[in-house]
Amino acid sequence: MSQSNHPQRDDGEGFLDGLELDLLPRGATRAGAPAPPSVPTRTPRARWLELGGMALVSAVLTAALVLLCVGFSTSKPSEPGTTDAVVLGRTFVAKLADALAQGFDAGAEAIEQGKSMGDGNAILKTTFTTARARAFEQHAGKAIRDLVPDGQDFPDDDTRKAMTSLFHGFAKGLREAR
Repeated sequence: MSQSNHPQRDDGEGFLDGLELDLLPRGATRAGAPAPPSVPTRTPRARWLELGGMALVSAVLTAALVLLCVGFSTSKPSEPGTTDAVVLGRTFVAKLADALAQGFDAGAEAIEQGKSMGDGNAILKTTFTTARARAFEQHAGKAIRDLVPDGQDFPDDDTRKAMTSLFHGFAKGLREAR
């Protein structure tokens, strides 16, 4: 037999004594042991109220963030009675794309009907040019005529500056829409 420097206990206790696992169901107690503190449970209504409160806070924060982002991303408001040329240019892009699509549709129909590639291309260009001019007139024509009526020249330098500002703003809006 081997001898060890550690005396062996012969009192029936093993080395895991004192490390007992609590295998009792929640709320059950051992005889003589104090009951564990009770943890208050929330009712389903309280849980829904808590979730509703969190959803409300999230919605308010999201709305505030959207308003903040939109406020920084839009151009500054123009003076009353004037056209915001940047917005005008930005919103014209969809109309321009629609005019181009009309041209391609017309060209494709011509080719399907047996016309040559040259004829189909000419129809595409003609249809696009007509649709683009109509869209521009409907979308931005009034803003230009408000400054300088058709067939007239600039009455003064302020009008000339206003028109160049309108054109530059329109171009900026077109670029922003890309």
